[in-house]
Amino acid sequence: MPIPRLPQNDREITYQVGWKKGTMHKKADDIGAVPIVSKDKGIAAYVWYKAPMLPAFFDLYILCALPVISILAISALIYFLNQS
Repeated sequence: MPIPRLPQNDREITYQVGWKKGTMHKKADDIGAVPIVSKDKGIAAYVWYKAPMLPAFFDLYILCALPVISILAISALIYFLNQS
């Protein structure tokens, strides 16, 4: 018995990258268009959510503040460990 095939103008492509699976639908008349990828719902949608970005001028302030915050956090941990 022959395997049924999709028409050449309507294609369905399945993929798996690690644990993530998906399906892309591509039509022949959509040349140059971005394929529609079905996304998983639930925790996978939360994990792959695009994080908001801070403006670029905050980079210098964050770069200068991180060493100070780290030294203060380490000092507080040493202080609390020495209290017992």
